[in-house]
Amino acid sequence: MRQLTPHRPLAEADRPAQPKQNIDSPLELLSEDACWRQLQTTFQGLLTYRSGRGDMTLPVTYDLWDDGVVLHLASYNPACQYVPGREVELEVTRRTRRGSRTTVRVAGTAQQLNEAEAENKGPTEHLEQWPPGVGAIYVAIPAARVKGFRQRLTKPPSAGMPPCAG
Repeated sequence: MRQLTPHRPLAEADRPAQPKQNIDSPLELLSEDACWRQLQTTFQGLLTYRSGRGDMTLPVTYDLWDDGVVLHLASYNPACQYVPGREVELEVTRRTRRGSRTTVRVAGTAQQLNEAEAENKGPTEHLEQWPPGVGAIYVAIPAARVKGFRQRLTKPPSAGMPPCAG
């Protein structure tokens, strides 16, 4: 029978080198008002939801309403069967030329709306418009939690990836 060797902690010299982070300052938490102002600068983000295969992330466009955000998802997207009635999170990250990154997260329980409800509730001009014949649903995410932070980076955005205006 094979003898197992007891686990021993790695000596400092045996440890793999840690990747250098391009962060030179801690996170600066944003107020809720600052978070809402950041959400008004871009209307694209990542929707995170739980599917039957685990957590999934979907790039989306959104619009702001008084109490949260609204999305317009094509009905062929698998997210349509998992998002309504469940806790979801929209994450919006923006990088500036001044060498900082701002991330805002809006979380809440998603609600499916019909077209009339969506149009009566608030603006929808920033939402994805699907061609005729493609079914779509409106999803409102009332903001139960809004959190954000700003992070100063030591390296400016790379030349291959143009920064957002700011």
